[in-house]
Amino acid sequence: GLIFEDCENGVSNGYAYPGPPTQARSAAAAYNGAYGYQVTGNLIGGGVGFNSSYANANGVVDATGAVSLRFWVKSDVNITFQVDWYEAGATGAPVAGGDGEAWVSNNVNVTGGSGWQQIVLPLSTFVEEIYNGACNPSYLSPGPCGTTGNNTPNLSAVNKIQLKYTLGTAASVQYDDFEFVLGTQPSPTVTRTPFIGSYNQVFDDIESPLSLNQSVMPKMAAGYADT
Repeated sequence: GLIFEDCENGVSNGYAYPGPPTQARSAAAAYNGAYGYQVTGNLIGGGVGFNSSYANANGVVDATGAVSLRFWVKSDVNITFQVDWYEAGATGAPVAGGDGEAWVSNNVNVTGGSGWQQIVLPLSTFVEEIYNGACNPSYLSPGPCGTTGNNTPNLSAVNKIQLKYTLGTAASVQYDDFEFVLGTQPSPTVTRTPFIGSYNQVFDDIESPLSLNQSVMPKMAAGYADT
């Protein structure tokens, strides 16, 4: 996959809102590598987010061609959250094709005490986030992004991931390896189909003494070929 954040280089611009949960890079939160992402505290009604330490010069990760978002999570209590990914830029001021829109997943339910779980979210199931202050300051449905944005997920301009909690009290949650899974095109398979019919007849196989200019070279199998 295409890594958005694995915390190995730190957590880029990590934040929590409205304040109860805390978030940090932590060795104790690692599923893979040396570090993971630790979220602790009263989660309900709050959230956390971060940019990517792998962003390019435009401040984004170009996930063009991705079909899903994948990551690992572990919690000590049952939690429910949604995942947002944000485009860079703003309406009228695009960056790398992004115009500030955000896209939100369905609910993700995690069973507490069940160890590490891999979550795979098809990007086709994300819908535009109306609670996106960058393009919908008044939070009206469908919001300014519904009329002034391009209403298209611009995966060339992913610049933030945010986790929004809808269920979870005091919790200790670990995350690791947020990555976009790129789609693959199947390789064409060549199938040789023999022609069967009344016209499937040999014109000349060069084996007959009547064939002109017989030669033993070149040949593909036992027998003769014309030169």
